[in-house]
Amino acid sequence: MKEIFIALKDYLVFVNIIFAIIIIFFERKRPVFTLFWITILLLTSYFGFIVYLFFGVSFKKRRALAKYYLKSNHEYSKGLNKKSMISIKKWIGLSRYLDGVLLGKMTHNNSFIFYRKNEYFFNSLTLAIKNAKKYIYMEYYIFDDDEVGGPIYDLLLERAKDGVEIKIIIDGAGTRGVSKSRIETLRKAGIMIEIFFPSYFPFIKIGNLRANYRDHRKITLLDNEICFSGGLNIGKDYVGKGRLGKWQDIGFSIKGEAIIDYLHEFERSWKFLKKDTTDVFENPVLKKRDYQLTPIQVVSSGPNYEFHTIKDTIL
Repeated sequence: MKEIFIALKDYLVFVNIIFAIIIIFFERKRPVFTLFWITILLLTSYFGFIVYLFFGVSFKKRRALAKYYLKSNHEYSKGLNKKSMISIKKWIGLSRYLDGVLLGKMTHNNSFIFYRKNEYFFNSLTLAIKNAKKYIYMEYYIFDDDEVGGPIYDLLLERAKDGVEIKIIIDGAGTRGVSKSRIETLRKAGIMIEIFFPSYFPFIKIGNLRANYRDHRKITLLDNEICFSGGLNIGKDYVGKGRLGKWQDIGFSIKGEAIIDYLHEFERSWKFLKKDTTDVFENPVLKKRDYQLTPIQVVSSGPNYEFHTIKDTIL
């Protein structure tokens, strides 16, 4: 009888260890909860797993919740084909988290183009600027006045003469190569340009006490029709003609419902710089078109957000 009792104790210790491993590798809890349950399981060698079964979230409960969310939020999957349904079902929990903290739902009526070479991106961007009829909004960390950025600035001056509304946001630390005379020329032409946290010291352009608060966005919006974004700033470095040589960065364009979220983010930045405290944004009227049914959810972050959404999403 004594041997059976010893064997049972060893078995319970083994069960607790198995549950601890399950929690570490399969249960996506907050770190403090994970440490709590592991401590309970390893220090209470004989009954910790029973406590966990009663009070821990089981896989069965999670599967039931996932089915409920998928069923009660059919707008996420409305109109999708079977392949798209499978692709978003895997990410429905993450999508709901982003919906809660950003108030931005996943949209489906979109088309997406990824540019395999940086040169293709800039060629498409230049063509879109030439064809814009109503507005051009640009927000960039780096928008240099060099052999890549200079012609775009010149093109924007031409478009301003055509009556196109143009707003530009450039970062005070990132965009250091644009002269005051260039900025004055743009403003005199009717182009609205704002500098995000400019330097306090005119001769030391990186002298900024808010160096950790920079505008690293790269966005061009045109006529509620198309948005260019990704990791590409505007400058010769991004076509392999800078000191760092050649490299490939991410550049893409979006058409469809997802550009509304990009537009709202640009408007927030613009209102901040203009010291406009209102937080009301109208959704633009988009032309009714059938795109490629590409699920897209825009993730934004910054000091004005309560949560570290981009970091949390990657994790």
